[in-house]
Amino acid sequence: MTKEFSETVATKVSSATSDALAARAAELGVTRGELVRCAIQALLGEPVRRSQPAAPSFDVVELRRLMAELGRQGSLLNQIARAMNVSGATPAARASLTAIEAEYRRVLEAIRIALRVPE
Repeated sequence: MTKEFSETVATKVSSATSDALAARAAELGVTRGELVRCAIQALLGEPVRRSQPAAPSFDVVELRRLMAELGRQGSLLNQIARAMNVSGATPAARASLTAIEAEYRRVLEAIRIALRVPE
């Protein structure tokens, strides 16, 4: 705890309120205490100062899975490009390329959602 926040204030809330606080704090990437502290500062008209940096607000495990899938698709794309360079743009190669492009766009959209990047 910093010198700036040297006093402790405790209060009781319902389970529903506690759950709502935890959910909102997780969305914002802060602790419940940090969320309540910022709310109190705002209600008192004080400048809201965060005492700690925000945690990532995305699912790291899901992002790793999506990045691995993106790598797999890149490998498939290279194989198709090699085949097209050797034998030309056959209908089968074009169909594979179209399918991978659709999957690639799906994975990119999932990454955008995981990172909460607006369209």
